[in-house]
Amino acid sequence: MHIQVDRKDFLEGIQIVQRAAASSTNLPILTGIYLAAKEGQLELRATDNDIGIEYFLPVQIREEGEIVLPARYLVEIARRFKPGEIKLQVAQDTYTALLESGRSSFELLGFSPDNYPERVTLGQGKAWQVEQSLLRDMIRQTAFAASHDNMRPILTGVLMNFTGDKLELVATDSHRLAFYRTVLPRTGGEEASMVVPRRTMEELARIIQGGEEEPVTIQMTGGQVCFSTERVRLISRLIEGKFIDYRQVLPKEYKTRVRLETGEFLAAVERAAILTQDRANSLRIEVGDGLIRLFANTPEVGKVEEEIQAEVTGEDTSISFNSRYLIEALRTVEEAEIFFDITGSVSPGIIRPVGEEKDYLHLIMPVTTRAVP
Repeated sequence: MHIQVDRKDFLEGIQIVQRAAASSTNLPILTGIYLAAKEGQLELRATDNDIGIEYFLPVQIREEGEIVLPARYLVEIARRFKPGEIKLQVAQDTYTALLESGRSSFELLGFSPDNYPERVTLGQGKAWQVEQSLLRDMIRQTAFAASHDNMRPILTGVLMNFTGDKLELVATDSHRLAFYRTVLPRTGGEEASMVVPRRTMEELARIIQGGEEEPVTIQMTGGQVCFSTERVRLISRLIEGKFIDYRQVLPKEYKTRVRLETGEFLAAVERAAILTQDRANSLRIEVGDGLIRLFANTPEVGKVEEEIQAEVTGEDTSISFNSRYLIEALRTVEEAEIFFDITGSVSPGIIRPVGEEKDYLHLIMPVTTRAVP
């Protein structure tokens, strides 16, 4: 194997696929990146057997070949090279790679590609297309709410629900829920539901470039899902099981609606959260007289009170929420204003954007009531 490749393009590719390489494993080869040069392009591939990422880029090939190189060292070497061309030569008998750029050269010991997992090929299955910027926004608005607790594996994923020309993403850890629905202009109308691991969705959001016009193609078959663009392909297992009936927990009405500026509310909650040091990060919220008031009290430290002018419709109310859940939800909101809907002191609160351009919401259970089923 003997190739010549631009450092910037090469570094971008190996940094993307490195995210799927195992950090520690009983199979050292899985800590590496598979490289194969043939037919005018370089294939980069990494997997930890849960997810796999592939990246393709055009290169100058003097001799075709393949090798697996340790991801950590390969990325660090490419990062330290000066801008320009990188020459990569592989001694196939010893699986040693020579990387040269300018006056720098490295010899890096690799692995035999014969022992690396074969490329996953998905059969015919259902497929959809979603614009990159839209999909990235949907993931950012929902994936954070998925659970980290493996005791309920189904909640560690994000539900993707395709119905007609609509796509819904839903995530919950049973104490909060994030929901986003959109209409897909590119769809064949096929219906399906799948639960994608949170990590997969977060890696996908990092990979796809929102400025690209090319859509992401989503394929589902045989308990696996594939997200692909022209250059990148991410394959992941799906989580088995039945997701909760999230529609049952979405309130259909409210008793109190507060309209306020997103940034001002977020800043006030972040300040008040300094003194929410109990186990539930409890923050009391009182609404009335055109104001929303925030209270937190830690007896051994002190107390805090915040007051914000707001447009209030409906009943006066008092309710407590986990301040961390409020902060994490508000940080995903890009709109200047939100509606904060409350249906009672023991019912969930709903955060949704003002306007009809985007259809999403964040549901948060009060700290004094039971969790979402």
